[in-house]
Amino acid sequence: MDALTRYRAWIIMAVVLVVAILAVTFAAGTKKGSVRGSGDVPSVSFGSRVPGLGASHRLMQTNGWVATSGAQAIGVYAGAQHSNQRNGLFLIVRRTGGRRRLASVVVRGSGAVTLLRPASPASQQAAFTETLRFVTANGGTGTLDLSGDRVAVSG
Repeated sequence: MDALTRYRAWIIMAVVLVVAILAVTFAAGTKKGSVRGSGDVPSVSFGSRVPGLGASHRLMQTNGWVATSGAQAIGVYAGAQHSNQRNGLFLIVRRTGGRRRLASVVVRGSGAVTLLRPASPASQQAAFTETLRFVTANGGTGTLDLSGDRVAVSG
């Protein structure tokens, strides 16, 4: 009977060890960013006082959205063209490593555009391909697809 009790204890210890190893392996696989996509989950800023663009002679800003993680960042600034306020304007700033790229997307005849608060992107890579929703001063709605800097407006 003593031998049976001793083996039972070894079996229980082995099962506990296997469960612990599985739990640690599972926890390591679900760290921030590893299951959700490539890159860490970015820090996100949204609103009328989003930092980063500064004064621009091209944009009368209404609001903006910025997602940053390490050496990568994307910022989208919405508003109207300074030179023609009947046109909406998005300025999109992408930073990867030391390189910075600026793109502009004009929304003709919309008036100022204002971004709607998006859900936080799952990863920095997802932030670079996000589709943002917006409203126009003329009462329309639309989307800005960051994977190709394309705008679709309805209404």
